[in-house]
Parts: sequence; C-alpha cells; structure tokens
Amino acid sequence: EGVDIPTGTDKHTVTNVLKRFLRNLTEPLFTFKLFKNFTDAVDDDLPTEESVKLIKQTIALLPDQNRVIIKFIFMFLLKVMEHSKVNMMHAGNLGIMFGPSLLRNDSQNVAIFDNRRNEVVTTILSNCKEVFDLPDNNNVDTDH
Repeated sequence: EGVDIPTGTDKHTVTNVLKRFLRNLTEPLFTFKLFKNFTDAVDDDLPTEESVKLIKQTIALLPDQNRVIIKFIFMFLLKVMEHSKVNMMHAGNLGIMFGPSLLRNDSQNVAIFDNRRNEVVTTILSNCKEVFDLPDNNNVDTDH
C-alpha cells in the first residue's frame, strides 16, 4: 500500500528520487508516441474544458500500467497540493517540477515543448476530478 520513509528524511530527497526514477524510464509514462497529443491538448487557443477532454482521451490511449501509475502519482501530487499554503506547491509549481519528468519527446529539441509539457501536468492537477473521474469529496485547492 505505502512506502516506509524513515523519520527525518528530507522531503526534497523523496521528491528528487521520484523525479529521477521518472526521468530514467526508457519510455516516459506519457509515452513518446502520445507526446504531441498531450502537448497539443494544452494549446493556448483551446478552452480549458476542451483541453481536459483531450487529455482524458489521450490518457485512455496509454497502456493500462501507465494509466495506473499516472493516476497514483497524481493522487500523491494532490496530497502535496493540500499543503500548498505552506509548501508553495500548487498546480503550477508542480507542473514545472514534474512536467519534464513525466513528458518527454524522443527528439533532442525539447525546449519548444517545455511550457506545454508543464501545462499538461498543471491542467491535469487542476482538473483531476474530471480527468480521473474522482468523487466530488476531493477538495483540493488547485490555484496556480
């Protein structure tokens, strides 16, 4: 169910281990094949509702194990966001922190996608109820 983290472990160490693990995956959780679908979903010309719909549809195309892990990670990040007034980790900051780890394309020219991949993570975090069909009792401040 959970992981035993020794008392006194620096929270940044845990976060860095997770980010390093995600970056070292041969294939990112948001696969190379669907990278463009995800980044296109957060085009500035699209309303948020349309972006959420496209992201949800694209997540449905991922392998089952990827979807399970992605949902688990985002549920964890929602718990981090519950403390955003103290830790400053709102959806926007978490998008910046985890976008590069979760979404990578298979070319070396990633700079043009930096903001968009971060925005994908931010959009998912800000709309987790819709993306993952969560019950309404998940009251997390998603301001970013």
